[in-house]
Amino acid sequence: MCLIIDMVESIARRVGEYVRKSVYLRHALAGGVVNLSALARKIAKDLGTDKFHAVHMALRRMEFKEPRQAKEVLENSRIEIRTGISVFIGREGFDKVLDFLKKAHLRNEEFHILQEPGVWVAVLPASFGHELKKYAFKSYEEVVELVIRSPPLIESTPGVVAQICMTLCDAGVNIIEFLSCWTDTILIVDRKDLSSAVESLESLVGLQSRG
Repeated sequence: MCLIIDMVESIARRVGEYVRKSVYLRHALAGGVVNLSALARKIAKDLGTDKFHAVHMALRRMEFKEPRQAKEVLENSRIEIRTGISVFIGREGFDKVLDFLKKAHLRNEEFHILQEPGVWVAVLPASFGHELKKYAFKSYEEVVELVIRSPPLIESTPGVVAQICMTLCDAGVNIIEFLSCWTDTILIVDRKDLSSAVESLESLVGLQSRG
């Protein structure tokens, strides 16, 4: 009897670890849209065990809750849309890029700049593209920027970014660049994906405005 109990508890732990590794799976389970028998068969196969019934029992006993706090943060967020955006990625000329962006700042132009060892990324209106293109080895021109402006609670709320990314993934939308600035989540997507991206995010975000 003890051996059976130990086996069941071991499988329950392994199933719990399996589920915790997948944000998408936890979200689907919380929404009650998963066939537990089919999932149990897949997990048993992935874990290399023939104890289907123990896996199925473990799933049935687990509690899954919707990430309510993350949902509330998004419901109190808003989307701003900026078209005519370009993204430039380069390795050299960063000082000259900064000089140009200082001028753009003085003209009240909105832009984003990131630097990592050996590479920089600049996101700004396409009309300024000719100034930076000569320093970039890669660019995305005439793309769209979606800015999700959230309340400060986002800083201490897990799962917000995961919900955004899963929603866009489900809609078949590729995120070209992903940035954040305090309470703003900034997504760069292809212009052809604008409608799909906005429609999918409307199910999460409470307010929408066009930049």
